[in-house]
Amino acid sequence: MNPLEIIKRDKKKWDKLLELVETQLTKIKDILQKIDDALRFYYNEATDEIKEQLKDPLNWKNHTQLDYYKDIDTLY
Repeated sequence: MNPLEIIKRDKKKWDKLLELVETQLTKIKDILQKIDDALRFYYNEATDEIKEQLKDPLNWKNHTQLDYYKDIDTLY
């Protein structure tokens, strides 16, 4: 195989990998922002009753402020 073709093939492979990593980083940053929003909700807005309900993970779906957990699944 021609050395130039090997180098081009390798570059193409690494460019694709870089694109994938950049996409994943964008998703991770979005999730981190949503987690920050969830923390603000919990500490500043959630009543004691809501905090008690949130001890059961099934109740998280009732609060859109905690939707970040759905996005985490898309990373895997």
